[in-house]
Amino acid sequence: MMKVVVKLMGKMTKKVEKEMRKEVEVKKQVMNDMSQLGKVKVKMIMRKKSKKVKVGEKVMMKVKVKMKKTLKKKKWWKRDPMLRVMVRQSRDHLTK
Repeated sequence: MMKVVVKLMGKMTKKVEKEMRKEVEVKKQVMNDMSQLGKVKVKMIMRKKSKKVKVGEKVMMKVKVKMKKTLKKKKWWKRDPMLRVMVRQSRDHLTK
């Protein structure tokens, strides 16, 4: 489970949620690039701990990365130098 932190841009309305999702897209892109190889599925879950969240506050958005069990064991991306960098970058993204 990858966590992406996004700032709340206004009252939690559909429009604001859309904006926030756009921001997550950038961080999700790296994972999506991997999913295009058919090995990782990216799902996005929006989570808000309490309804009283002030504008500008950070809200957790979780990006679920599903891998097939066999691939998980082999850590296929370790063999691909290009992907190794991508995985590392995506992790950096999310920890910062």
